[in-house]
Amino acid sequence: MDRTTETALLPPWNATTLPALLVRQAVETPDTVLWSDCPARDAWNGVEPRHLTAVNALACTRFLALQLTTLGVARGDHVLILLANMVEFPMAVIACAMAGAVPLVMPVDEKPETIRAAAEKLGVTTILTTARVGDVAIGDKARQVAAKVLTIRCVAGFGLDLPDGVVTLEGWSEEDILPAEPLDPEAGDIALVTIMRMDGVLVPARRSHAQLVAEALSVQASLGGADFGSLVSLLHPGSAGSFAGSHGLALVAGRPVRLVGPYAREALRGQLAKAEAPLLLVPGHFFTRNEASAFEALEEASMIAFSRRGDTEALSPLPGKALARIIAVDERAVLALPATANAAEALATGQPAHPHKGLLPADALWIGATEAGTWLGFGAARIGDAGNGAASQAA
Repeated sequence: MDRTTETALLPPWNATTLPALLVRQAVETPDTVLWSDCPARDAWNGVEPRHLTAVNALACTRFLALQLTTLGVARGDHVLILLANMVEFPMAVIACAMAGAVPLVMPVDEKPETIRAAAEKLGVTTILTTARVGDVAIGDKARQVAAKVLTIRCVAGFGLDLPDGVVTLEGWSEEDILPAEPLDPEAGDIALVTIMRMDGVLVPARRSHAQLVAEALSVQASLGGADFGSLVSLLHPGSAGSFAGSHGLALVAGRPVRLVGPYAREALRGQLAKAEAPLLLVPGHFFTRNEASAFEALEEASMIAFSRRGDTEALSPLPGKALARIIAVDERAVLALPATANAAEALATGQPAHPHKGLLPADALWIGATEAGTWLGFGAARIGDAGNGAASQAA
């Protein structure tokens, strides 16, 4: 097997980054609502749902990048993102790229000790969060982590009722911003870091812009040519696979995203009622718990199921409504498969060729599994080592 992961994407994707995809959306569909909050956000976060057109999403993201710079975030810094399924999440990830920083994304329900250990390992300098997500006081959790990690200089938050010591990101004016311009990252720069465990040790998994674009395109290709009007996502941040199937897919496909979370039937019903030709991204257990059968509205909705390797539903047959499945291999690799594909075989061998034809050179390995349990190819995350270039080692 070819062990290199330095292969560049072929045109027209060879220089594509997350900020570039957002700019494209703002140019091509400026007035389309790109990111739409969960209808029940006020109940679990204390903030009225936000609905951003593509041009407003770009403007807000650029402004957040300048806020980060003003708060002292420097090029190469790691920024910890503790946010739920809300419009500020994709904004924060892309703003980090525009500020030259590297986002570390962790689930909001992760234990404080785990978050602290990951923040120490990566030398996090800043945390982006909010006051609460339902009963989880993540603003307080972020503040507790910051008190124990010497490298953290600032905790900043979206929304209202933030704990003391958390800088608000609301209500800033142009006069509050230091003179600067958002940066244009390169495709090989690290765009996302997630955390996995290896032999009980926390290990970062790094992905470049090019890898995230390729993962999103693999999800799109797994749909078998099926189109959709908007994506409705039930998945909270925390995995590269959930990013690929939600904001990554929406950006490469040029489609809006409607968010649901924390999960509530009425919130999902509300988003589906507003969505035109929806594609629903759900956790795999959505089917095994028979949630899908509870909605007449779902009879017309196409679906993608997300699971992690080792979950029971990762190998379970999918119903006819499901077009594709995403399987997160820890955080080493993202497998995007048509619903009818043999998931067990893919977990054993990988996907040697990228399903989006013409994205990689013909002889380039996309994702391959070895007998030793490592994962190789352009799509394999860089595991453990530091740096801000394209991924370069087997996972």
